[in-house]
Amino acid sequence: MGQNESTRSKLKPGDHIYSNRFEIDIVMEKVNAYYHHGIYVGDDSVIHFLPPAKQSNSSVPCKRCGHTPSLHYGIVRTCVDCFLDRHSLYINDCGGCKPPSEVVKTAMEFCDGIRSFGEYDLLNNNCEHFATFCKTGEKSSQQVEDAPYKIGTAAGCLVIFTGLLRGNNQK
Repeated sequence: MGQNESTRSKLKPGDHIYSNRFEIDIVMEKVNAYYHHGIYVGDDSVIHFLPPAKQSNSSVPCKRCGHTPSLHYGIVRTCVDCFLDRHSLYINDCGGCKPPSEVVKTAMEFCDGIRSFGEYDLLNNNCEHFATFCKTGEKSSQQVEDAPYKIGTAAGCLVIFTGLLRGNNQK
């Protein structure tokens, strides 16, 4: 996944977009714990897959799209602002993708209930699986594949940092 932040003016229907969600500081470096993915379908709208546990402090519907974060889950259509949730926008450029009109059609079929994507499952059926399926016809999640590496790196940094703290306390 490329990390080039994008702008709304570059969005085209059929784009696989994503947004950073939870940043953690690891030894003075910000690391994104995960990204939220969706398909831009035009007219300031994104179709994306939300888990049932997605909660928000807001029970007020968005004035632009009507999305209420504390109530809606599954395959949803929201405005770009609701999708981004005050975070950065990225466009996932991939090779071997379906034509944009087919990507939008696939996402719309899931959103309209014509097709079922199944229940949300963090490891096997998440928002990235949904977006990559709409874009390529195959489910995949680079985040899930990279998770063991990220967890190992974070654990390694914690061990080193803890060792440094203990060493400084013994002086």
